Parts: sequence; C-alpha cells; structure tokens
Amino acid sequence: MVLEERLRALQDEPRPALREWVQGSLTLVRTITSRDVCLHLSVLTQVERAARQARLAVPLMRAVTEREAAVLVFEGVIARVKAAKVVRRGQRVWSVTLDGAAYRLDARTGEVLGTAFTPVGLHVHRHSM
Repeated sequence: MVLEERLRALQDEPRPALREWVQGSLTLVRTITSRDVCLHLSVLTQVERAARQARLAVPLMRAVTEREAAVLVFEGVIARVKAAKVVRRGQRVWSVTLDGAAYRLDARTGEVLGTAFTPVGLHVHRHSM
C-alpha cells in the first residue's frame, strides 16, 4: 500500500509531534478493513515537505550557549536553525524569545504551546534538547 509506505518513511523523524502523527496515522491505516481510504493528500504532502526541509535545514553555524536553544524556523521553501534566548527552562515548559517574539514550548516535544500542531511550525531542533 503506497500510503502506508509513505507514512513508514516518516516514522523515524526526530520531531516527536511528527512521529506521533505518523504513528497515529499508521494505526488507522492498519486497522481499516476497506480497500479504499479517504485522506487529505495536502496534509500528508505538507508533512513530507516539512520533514524534508528539516533534514536539509540551514544550520546555525555556531554552537548554542547554555542560555540558548536551537529552534527550527520554516521560511517559505527552506528551514533554518536559529538561536532562541531561553528565558526559563522548566521540566514541562520552556520560555524562549526569538526575533522579539516570546514563545512557550513543550519541554517534551519542543512544540509551541497553545497552538494546533502544524508541520511547518517553529519547534526546538532535536539536537539541542
């Protein structure tokens, strides 16, 4: 099944929220008994594109300090790793600022809190957690 292959190709991504989305989708695909599946191809394509952009992200070109966190920012067709200033690094929530904007990030997933998951959303670059 082509859909299952496309999803399996994404299941080793370092981003926890993306991996969870893929695992949930694989579970659904494996439990259906019908030969036909209705899917939002645009969402799957966006997830695949975001994963590809993250793998090819423009690096920061320097080490982050202990008061910084590397975050991945999507800018059109490219992704960049940027250094965000850590205001607070708690067990459940990290507070950071980047380019004058404040963000609260889930410490486990690195995703922005209070917003719906989006494949091209700002998140902590996994190598810095």
